[in-house]
Amino acid sequence: PAEAFQPFDHTVQGMRALLEQPYVEGALDTSLAIHTCAHLWWHRDRSDFSDFSANDATEHFLSSAATPLAVATRDHLPQALPGSPHEPARRPRIHYVSDQDITGYGVAARRLIKALVDAGCAMRWTPYVWNVADPLLPHDELSRIGLDDLRDIDVEPELMIVHATPEIAHAVEFLRPPGVPLVLQTVWEHETLQSHWPELINRFDAVIVPSQWNADAFIAAGVEVPVIVLPHIYDDGRDGVAAEWLEPVRRPGALTFHSVAVWRGRKAPDNAISAYARAFGPDDDVLFVLKTTGRAEWDAVSVTAPDQIKDQTWLRAAEVLRNHTPIPAFHLVTQELSFAELAGLRQLSDVWLSLPRAEGWDLGCFDAAVAGLPVVTTGFGGPLEYLDPELSHLVPGELVENPIVAGAMWLSPDLDVAAELLQAIYQDPQSARQKAELQGRRLRLRHAPDLIAEELLMKLRQLGLI
Repeated sequence: PAEAFQPFDHTVQGMRALLEQPYVEGALDTSLAIHTCAHLWWHRDRSDFSDFSANDATEHFLSSAATPLAVATRDHLPQALPGSPHEPARRPRIHYVSDQDITGYGVAARRLIKALVDAGCAMRWTPYVWNVADPLLPHDELSRIGLDDLRDIDVEPELMIVHATPEIAHAVEFLRPPGVPLVLQTVWEHETLQSHWPELINRFDAVIVPSQWNADAFIAAGVEVPVIVLPHIYDDGRDGVAAEWLEPVRRPGALTFHSVAVWRGRKAPDNAISAYARAFGPDDDVLFVLKTTGRAEWDAVSVTAPDQIKDQTWLRAAEVLRNHTPIPAFHLVTQELSFAELAGLRQLSDVWLSLPRAEGWDLGCFDAAVAGLPVVTTGFGGPLEYLDPELSHLVPGELVENPIVAGAMWLSPDLDVAAELLQAIYQDPQSARQKAELQGRRLRLRHAPDLIAEELLMKLRQLGLI
């Protein structure tokens, strides 16, 4: 080690230079302790040496991981933690309220609930529907996210979490027992909050958001309660994979792109179709499978079609493709898909493609990146929290005024640049896949269900909420 470290000063700058130097064959062959020296001693307030030390070397990681750093430091942690050789921390009883449907809110909640149950938390779940006047799913109706076995569990909660917009969360606040802390979990797609949100959010004991980008926006808007940053959890595969439904459209050997998005102005699936049609023609060995809704939302309907069909997404897709004839292979999916069928679509695909104007996280893009697929998406908003710009294909664009949210901006992606990126992947898919697989491995470590569950429990303890 002395031989390897000698050229570098014993300073933060020297350590950084040591750890970031390009690898030279044989240069560090005599070093046995360089990994541990990358971090020295862990402390929750450290922000030097490396991004890993500052952000990812959590108490849970250090208490359970089989790395030199973790083994060296776990006996010096400030408190015993689950997964350590010490006594595990007690698990709280939680009443979790979330969307019952396969939406971003519903899917993110489902994953966190399962992770918390696996971590030993006693859990009761109450599903809601998007109706402030009558928000609870009738008890005789099954939910679409399949957590109904948790609805009748008799739990006297120590904490209530509502995974919703602030408006829905207050509509179900009557479920909160007296004196029980109430935590909102939500997300927002812009740097500017809706003007009424801060007042609503400040009625909670804390708010959970998935990104620092969200946290900064909430605090700047006047949110005064503690803001907890908790990244989302990836799909752990327990629902299985069903790909048979795709056999009729599968093109063996073709480079297959996929996307999953509600057809609305913000998510802009028409951008993805347009970029794809600009990049390729009928003679290219490609396929784009777009899973969307059967009807476009009010801000994305046709402006020329008759009222009877102006919201039909087959029509909206046809309108876009009409401008790029002759067109490459394209398949539109509008039927409801199970979690296993969505996993099948991801398994069939080679590349993720989405070009939204703004996203708070984008679970479809996230799951594709975790799976090691090359990702082509807009370089703006929540996805930048987990996408490495060196390992992803981020599309630039122009910030323009959001026509729906007063004072907010969103990005209009450059579709010509997007088409160039798609063509580059087509020309060298192996290189794109190698980078994507590296990103996927990193994301699977950072966003593992058990790690995120422990991170939430630790942050709730630190705030005195459990």
